[in-house]
Amino acid sequence: MDAITSLLILSSLTHLTVPATPTATFYRASIEVVSKSLRIFSGENVQLRCVIPDIYLYTWKYLWFKDSMQLPETEETLRISNTHVKSSGKFSCQGKRETAIGFIQTRPSLPVEVSVDGGWVMLQTPPHPLVVGETLNMECRLRKKFPIHETILYKNGVEVMRQNGSSLLFQVENVDLEDEGMYSCRASWDMEMRTYSVMSAATPVEVLEFLSQPVLEIDAENDQ
Repeated sequence: MDAITSLLILSSLTHLTVPATPTATFYRASIEVVSKSLRIFSGENVQLRCVIPDIYLYTWKYLWFKDSMQLPETEETLRISNTHVKSSGKFSCQGKRETAIGFIQTRPSLPVEVSVDGGWVMLQTPPHPLVVGETLNMECRLRKKFPIHETILYKNGVEVMRQNGSSLLFQVENVDLEDEGMYSCRASWDMEMRTYSVMSAATPVEVLEFLSQPVLEIDAENDQ
């Protein structure tokens, strides 16, 4: 009987296999934007940091992805230098480390989108949706410092605001759902006896309706 039992144990062990793919943890990585903005001009730089909510402070290797394609970088911070229009894309990250039972990895982060503009003017808008009642702040940003004398703000191709002078900032207070749309700006300046007027590409602004937290009410009369 002992010989038969030993053979059965050995037979069972031969069917044990080591998982080929890393085991996922409950941690979800997230991306912190180190740079000022995710919308930049070509030639500028952007930095992203992969954050892993690990309270035990283990040593992690970092995996970076652009449009679902893995990048060669493995450091905590991803530096994208001397960007061009093709540098645009959705970036995500993931943590991976070796343990006694093999490699484990975090859940991938939600993607962040880097937009590289090859023009002379861009409209910088909030990176996240606004809630009804908040203030919408926008900047008509120029690649170089020009003597601006007029800026115009457009929504869905229709002029909504015009201002004279050198200010490049636009503000819409107490936004509502009707303020959602595609915004762009036009900047005009004089230089060397000529007038230049350049319009930015359109960028989306999203407005969400404020929803109060649900409240649980108990009807004592119907309580059995």
